[in-house]
Amino acid sequence: LVSAATLKSGFIIAINPQILKDPETVYEKLNTLLPLDRDVFLAKASKKNDPYEEVAKHVDEDIGKQVGALSIPGLKVYKDKWRFYPGGNVAAHTIGFLGFKGNEYAGRYGLESQYESVLARTDTAYVNFFAQIFSNIKQTTTGDSLKQEGDIVTTIEPTVQSFFQEVLASTTAKWDADYVGGIIINPTTGEIYAMDTYPTFDPNNTQVEKNIQVFSNRLVEDTYEMGSIIKPLTIAAGIDKGLITAHSTYDDTGFIMVNGKKISNFDGKARGVVDMQQVLSQSLNLGVAHVVRLLGNTQFTDYMYKFGLNEKTGIDLP
Repeated sequence: LVSAATLKSGFIIAINPQILKDPETVYEKLNTLLPLDRDVFLAKASKKNDPYEEVAKHVDEDIGKQVGALSIPGLKVYKDKWRFYPGGNVAAHTIGFLGFKGNEYAGRYGLESQYESVLARTDTAYVNFFAQIFSNIKQTTTGDSLKQEGDIVTTIEPTVQSFFQEVLASTTAKWDADYVGGIIINPTTGEIYAMDTYPTFDPNNTQVEKNIQVFSNRLVEDTYEMGSIIKPLTIAAGIDKGLITAHSTYDDTGFIMVNGKKISNFDGKARGVVDMQQVLSQSLNLGVAHVVRLLGNTQFTDYMYKFGLNEKTGIDLP
């Protein structure tokens, strides 16, 4: 078990431009301890009507104490705590991150959002104290337990997840894809060992991302046309109803007209007489349409409902 997210302590470095003297000298002293962009610092220091400008956040305690020891009027050091993700981008789309929405600082995306009421801590100023994964879940994650404070332990296996992300990155590069995604799942228990899409992001450094869509887990948040996954379900319904067997055939003419619409195979070609196995092996649209006609609209719809296509999956992600 490893920590998915925790809290780090440190400092915020800020200046009061109204009383800060000789910003150039202050910058030189600061830059020896904490590399800063000179132009940005001087621009903030020039705001003479502004009593507070942050020049650095998430500063380590040792550096923060050294900055405070400079005792420069107008240079302030404030204690800070923030969420830290030790794995960087490992399972970032699943874990999510903390962020502001207006004035509210809370879980955004992923498990951070889904289990905000569990992870939040009412006895501390720093909310949403994410799983120090060394604890066990003592309550189930249903019903009232979602309103109780606690920790969560994920099924994500860090080594598998890290390897899988390398595969997604190399696949994206190979095919020049806009994005690639996938899931590694235990088919007997439903446990998710790895889940991600690429490109991904580092939840410790979200401000560098120019497109907020990178934060969304497309695998569970986007909607897609059902596509060819319907084919094996349709064949299963036909077999269950006794309308076809593995050896049943039909005459594939290349296209048919349904309600004024032309339906053809993916390549537009006819196959002649083919059996049901070829419908699946070649993903033939006409073969599936043949079975749907045998079933009829009412029975087809009834089977799709029985397969659970009108039900929520129950996956605990937004």
